[in-house]
Amino acid sequence: MKKNPIKIGIMNGRLSSQVNNEIQSFPITWKDEFHKAKNNGFNSIEWVFDLNPNPILQTDGLEEMKSLSKKYDIEISSVCADYFMQKMLFNVSDNDLEKNLIILKKIIQQCS
Repeated sequence: MKKNPIKIGIMNGRLSSQVNNEIQSFPITWKDEFHKAKNNGFNSIEWVFDLNPNPILQTDGLEEMKSLSKKYDIEISSVCADYFMQKMLFNVSDNDLEKNLIILKKIIQQCS
């Protein structure tokens, strides 16, 4: 049986209740989304990184993400860094830019 090379994914948060009535935000019930994605025929999740607490920044959180990804055969295909819509990388003070670049570098480090 030939595997389809195209992944059918869903944006993180689309399988959970909205947070603060926002259409796109990191869900509180993020762990449940792996099981829900699998049951609904998806094979990948685009991870949302916004201002809400997110396991991607912590080593143990990242390990849990990887474990659930493997358990349900759901790839985390990319990260949507909505965080930088509010914590911008331009037109900000040098101090804010430095803080925001630290977060960006941490995300890149965690994803590589």
